[in-house]
Amino acid sequence: MKTTGIGTFYLFIAGILLNVLFYQSQLFAQNPYLGRYADTVKIGSELNYPPFCMVDEDGEAIGFSVDLFKASAKEVNLKINIKVAQWNVLKEDLAEGHLDALPLVGRSIERDSLFDFTFPYYTMHGAIFVRSDFNEFLTEEDLQGREIGVMEGDNAHDFLIKKGCVNIKTAPTFREVFENLSKGKYDAVVAQKLMGIELLEKLHIENVKPLPFMLKGFNQDFGFAVKNGNS
Repeated sequence: MKTTGIGTFYLFIAGILLNVLFYQSQLFAQNPYLGRYADTVKIGSELNYPPFCMVDEDGEAIGFSVDLFKASAKEVNLKINIKVAQWNVLKEDLAEGHLDALPLVGRSIERDSLFDFTFPYYTMHGAIFVRSDFNEFLTEEDLQGREIGVMEGDNAHDFLIKKGCVNIKTAPTFREVFENLSKGKYDAVVAQKLMGIELLEKLHIENVKPLPFMLKGFNQDFGFAVKNGNS
């Protein structure tokens, strides 16, 4: 499977990394909430949201967002303790104060009431994924009446609800979502395009593809997040 645009992503990230590191480390240094935790903060990382948050063969958290958080924390001499879990669990843990921060959270109006966000380090755009032999979709309006798979608690779920879609199917991880689509359990999946392409390649799923257009209104800025009021 081709990963057109992935190389561009890494070149873009390399270009902004130093600026982001400086900004995020300054935020750490000025954050009295994190400062109360002596030299360690507890964060969460998802199981399979490549290339940002995922796990290696030993179950350890890896990915660009994890590395970025580690580098930012190192700049202000903070150690980190990482909990690896499903997104819906991590989101709830942060909202309830069981975690100090998350390295990858897409900003939305709904989440602004739960979390405080850092400067965004990347903007992602959503896409519709279908099986390669499925040729019925022409526009995003064709989502209506279809069985659409999303990860539980993901911003894609909120997007579909706002569009009035009622036949929404959820699973704990995008790995399960894409595997279900590949097996014919859904008509389509809505997800951030970059993550979806990377995950399909990682899972060696070759019968699923993104449609060649971006979803209007489904783009998000991603950054670090802490519980509302702790910035």
